[in-house]
Amino acid sequence: MSTLRPLLNLFGRPYDDDEVIRSLATLPPHKAQRPSDGSQYVVSKAGGFELMFEDPNTRGAGHRQHRTLAAVFLFNAGVDGYSRYAGTIPFGFSLDDTRSALIARHPPDLT
Repeated sequence: MSTLRPLLNLFGRPYDDDEVIRSLATLPPHKAQRPSDGSQYVVSKAGGFELMFEDPNTRGAGHRQHRTLAAVFLFNAGVDGYSRYAGTIPFGFSLDDTRSALIARHPPDLT
């Protein structure tokens, strides 16, 4: 099952958005960590992924934060206790690719 495609549609949405809540309900077991320094992570060791919700405008404690999905991290088996992400990865990438193979498949816009 590919869990990444629905997640890509959630970029820029806050953690408490209805679509985010529905999408998270379809994913492997996960847990939202406590917010820290403007960021909050949703971690799924079993699913092999993390979601980072971030407010780039946060300036310290006591300020209201508007954290939105800013990054999706995919893990290979054994990395920090994660299971291997089992879904399809964009651009034909694989968790077994080397850095040079990734660049050959899809050269970065910026380095």
